[in-house]
Amino acid sequence: QVFLIGTAIAVNIEKRETFLSMMIHADKLVKASEKFLEWVKQLQETWRSIFTMHHNDPTKIELFEAFKENYLEATRRINNPPSFDIVMQEVLQIMLDTNTELVIQGSEEIDWASASAHILIGADMLNRGFTVENLSVSYMPRYSVGKSNADTIQQRCRFFGYKLNYLDFCRVWLPGESVLEYHEYVKDEEIMRT
Repeated sequence: QVFLIGTAIAVNIEKRETFLSMMIHADKLVKASEKFLEWVKQLQETWRSIFTMHHNDPTKIELFEAFKENYLEATRRINNPPSFDIVMQEVLQIMLDTNTELVIQGSEEIDWASASAHILIGADMLNRGFTVENLSVSYMPRYSVGKSNADTIQQRCRFFGYKLNYLDFCRVWLPGESVLEYHEYVKDEEIMRT
Protein backbone atom coordinates (compact mmCIF):
# COMPACT_ATOMS: atom_id res chain seq x y z
CA GLN A 1 0.00 0.00 0.00
CA VAL A 2 2.86 2.39 0.79
CA PHE A 3 4.38 1.64 -2.63
CA LEU A 4 1.09 2.19 -4.47
CA ILE A 5 0.40 5.46 -2.62
CA GLY A 6 3.93 6.78 -3.21
CA THR A 7 3.76 5.84 -6.89
CA ALA A 8 0.33 7.45 -7.27
CA ILE A 9 1.75 10.71 -5.93
CA ALA A 10 5.21 10.68 -7.55
CA VAL A 11 4.10 9.40 -10.97
CA ASN A 12 0.47 10.35 -11.55
CA ILE A 13 -0.03 13.44 -9.41
CA GLU A 14 3.33 15.23 -9.12
CA LYS A 15 4.89 13.79 -12.31
CA ARG A 16 8.32 13.46 -10.67
CA GLU A 17 9.00 10.19 -12.52
CA THR A 18 7.39 8.15 -15.28
CA PHE A 19 7.42 5.00 -13.11
CA LEU A 20 8.61 3.63 -9.76
CA SER A 21 9.62 0.11 -8.77
CA MET A 22 9.34 -2.18 -5.78
CA MET A 23 11.67 -5.08 -5.13
CA ILE A 24 10.67 -8.15 -3.13
CA HIS A 25 13.64 -10.36 -2.33
CA ALA A 26 12.41 -12.90 0.20
CA ASP A 27 14.63 -15.90 -0.39
CA LYS A 28 17.39 -17.25 -2.60
CA LEU A 29 15.13 -20.13 -3.70
CA VAL A 30 13.04 -19.75 -6.85
CA LYS A 31 10.14 -21.73 -5.31
CA ALA A 32 9.84 -19.19 -2.47
CA SER A 33 9.89 -16.32 -4.97
CA GLU A 34 7.17 -18.02 -7.02
CA LYS A 35 5.05 -18.26 -3.86
CA PHE A 36 5.54 -14.53 -3.17
CA LEU A 37 4.58 -13.76 -6.78
CA GLU A 38 1.39 -15.76 -6.32
CA TRP A 39 0.58 -13.92 -3.06
CA VAL A 40 1.22 -10.48 -4.55
CA LYS A 41 -0.88 -11.19 -7.65
CA GLN A 42 -3.76 -12.52 -5.51
CA LEU A 43 -3.57 -9.44 -3.29
CA GLN A 44 -3.59 -7.11 -6.30
CA GLU A 45 -6.58 -8.92 -7.80
CA THR A 46 -8.48 -8.75 -4.49
CA TRP A 47 -7.74 -5.05 -4.02
CA ARG A 48 -8.76 -4.18 -7.60
CA SER A 49 -12.03 -6.03 -7.05
CA ILE A 50 -12.69 -4.26 -3.73
CA PHE A 51 -11.99 -0.85 -5.30
CA THR A 52 -14.93 -1.39 -7.67
CA MET A 53 -17.38 -2.05 -4.80
CA HIS A 54 -19.89 0.53 -3.60
CA HIS A 55 -18.34 3.12 -1.27
CA ASN A 56 -20.58 1.93 1.63
CA ASP A 57 -19.47 -1.70 1.37
CA PRO A 58 -17.84 -2.76 4.67
CA THR A 59 -15.02 -4.55 2.85
CA LYS A 60 -14.17 -1.41 0.89
CA ILE A 61 -14.39 0.75 4.02
CA GLU A 62 -12.00 -1.61 5.83
CA LEU A 63 -9.50 -1.61 2.95
CA PHE A 64 -9.60 2.19 2.67
CA GLU A 65 -8.97 2.49 6.43
CA ALA A 66 -5.84 0.36 5.99
CA PHE A 67 -4.77 2.54 3.05
CA LYS A 68 -5.41 5.66 5.18
CA GLU A 69 -2.96 4.42 7.83
CA ASN A 70 -0.37 3.74 5.15
CA TYR A 71 -1.09 7.10 3.50
CA LEU A 72 0.19 8.72 6.69
CA GLU A 73 3.41 6.69 6.43
CA ALA A 74 3.82 7.25 2.69
CA THR A 75 3.39 11.03 2.96
CA ARG A 76 5.15 11.75 6.27
CA ARG A 77 8.15 13.37 4.52
CA ILE A 78 6.09 15.53 2.17
CA ASN A 79 5.03 19.10 2.82
CA ASN A 80 1.40 19.67 1.81
CA PRO A 81 0.70 16.22 0.35
CA PRO A 82 -2.31 15.75 -1.91
CA SER A 83 -5.44 14.74 -0.03
CA PHE A 84 -6.14 11.09 0.73
CA ASP A 85 -9.19 11.14 -1.57
CA ILE A 86 -7.21 12.48 -4.53
CA VAL A 87 -4.45 9.93 -3.93
CA MET A 88 -6.92 7.05 -3.73
CA GLN A 89 -8.40 7.99 -7.11
CA GLU A 90 -4.92 7.54 -8.57
CA VAL A 91 -4.08 4.36 -6.61
CA LEU A 92 -6.60 2.38 -8.66
CA GLN A 93 -5.00 3.69 -11.86
CA ILE A 94 -1.58 2.62 -10.58
CA MET A 95 -2.91 -0.84 -9.68
CA LEU A 96 -4.29 -1.21 -13.20
CA ASP A 97 -0.93 -0.15 -14.66
CA THR A 98 1.41 -2.28 -12.54
CA ASN A 99 3.78 -4.80 -14.06
CA THR A 100 4.34 -7.61 -11.55
CA GLU A 101 6.86 -10.24 -12.50
CA LEU A 102 9.26 -12.88 -11.35
CA VAL A 103 12.92 -12.09 -11.97
CA ILE A 104 14.94 -15.29 -12.17
CA GLN A 105 17.71 -16.71 -14.33
CA GLY A 106 16.50 -16.58 -17.93
CA SER A 107 13.89 -13.84 -17.35
CA GLU A 108 13.32 -11.44 -20.18
CA GLU A 109 14.59 -7.89 -19.87
CA ILE A 110 12.17 -5.54 -18.13
CA ASP A 111 10.44 -2.99 -20.35
CA TRP A 112 10.57 -0.11 -17.86
CA ALA A 113 8.48 2.17 -20.09
CA SER A 114 5.62 -0.35 -20.19
CA ALA A 115 4.01 0.54 -16.84
CA SER A 116 3.69 3.21 -14.15
CA ALA A 117 4.72 0.72 -11.47
CA HIS A 118 6.87 -2.40 -11.43
CA ILE A 119 6.86 -4.99 -8.66
CA LEU A 120 9.81 -7.33 -9.12
CA ILE A 121 9.98 -10.52 -7.13
CA GLY A 122 13.06 -12.64 -7.34
CA ALA A 123 15.58 -15.01 -5.94
CA ASP A 124 19.33 -14.74 -6.51
CA MET A 125 18.90 -12.55 -9.60
CA LEU A 126 17.71 -9.75 -7.29
CA ASN A 127 20.31 -10.55 -4.66
CA ARG A 128 23.27 -9.09 -6.53
CA GLY A 129 24.05 -7.28 -9.73
CA PHE A 130 20.54 -6.76 -11.15
CA THR A 131 19.64 -3.09 -11.64
CA VAL A 132 16.14 -2.17 -10.53
CA GLU A 133 15.28 1.11 -12.21
CA ASN A 134 13.62 3.80 -10.04
CA LEU A 135 13.60 1.57 -6.99
CA SER A 136 11.50 3.18 -4.28
CA VAL A 137 10.43 0.32 -2.01
CA SER A 138 12.50 -2.71 -0.97
CA TYR A 139 11.08 -5.61 0.97
CA MET A 140 13.77 -8.09 2.00
CA PRO A 141 12.55 -10.24 4.89
CA ARG A 142 15.35 -12.77 4.50
CA TYR A 143 17.98 -13.44 7.11
CA SER A 144 21.61 -14.32 6.54
CA VAL A 145 22.71 -17.65 8.00
CA GLY A 146 25.90 -16.02 9.28
CA LYS A 147 27.41 -12.58 9.05
CA SER A 148 27.12 -11.19 5.52
CA ASN A 149 30.33 -10.15 3.83
CA ALA A 150 30.82 -6.56 2.71
CA ASP A 151 30.32 -7.40 -0.97
CA THR A 152 26.93 -9.01 -0.29
CA ILE A 153 25.85 -6.05 1.85
CA GLN A 154 26.87 -3.60 -0.90
CA GLN A 155 24.99 -5.55 -3.56
CA ARG A 156 21.86 -5.85 -1.45
CA CYS A 157 21.71 -2.20 -0.38
CA ARG A 158 20.85 -0.77 -3.77
CA PHE A 159 18.08 1.12 -2.02
CA PHE A 160 20.79 3.63 -1.04
CA GLY A 161 21.25 4.77 -4.67
CA TYR A 162 20.68 8.09 -6.41
CA LYS A 163 17.00 8.76 -5.76
CA LEU A 164 16.87 12.42 -4.79
CA ASN A 165 13.93 13.13 -7.10
CA TYR A 166 11.68 10.66 -5.25
CA LEU A 167 13.53 10.13 -1.97
CA ASP A 168 10.41 11.13 -0.01
CA PHE A 169 8.79 7.88 -1.15
CA CYS A 170 11.69 5.49 -0.55
CA ARG A 171 11.11 2.81 2.08
CA VAL A 172 13.03 -0.29 3.09
CA TRP A 173 11.71 -3.21 5.13
CA LEU A 174 14.37 -5.50 6.58
CA PRO A 175 14.70 -7.90 9.52
CA GLY A 176 16.32 -6.35 12.62
CA GLU A 177 19.53 -8.38 12.17
CA SER A 178 19.96 -7.00 8.66
CA VAL A 179 19.44 -3.44 9.86
CA LEU A 180 22.26 -3.96 12.39
CA GLU A 181 24.52 -5.32 9.62
CA TYR A 182 23.91 -2.20 7.51
CA HIS A 183 24.63 0.09 10.47
CA GLU A 184 27.88 -1.78 11.17
CA TYR A 185 28.82 -1.65 7.50
CA VAL A 186 28.30 2.13 7.33
CA LYS A 187 30.39 2.62 10.49
CA ASP A 188 33.20 0.53 9.00
CA GLU A 189 33.04 2.49 5.74
CA GLU A 190 33.25 5.80 7.60
CA ILE A 191 36.27 4.55 9.60
CA MET A 192 37.99 3.44 6.37
CA ARG A 193 37.33 6.80 4.70
CA THR A 194 38.58 8.71 7.73
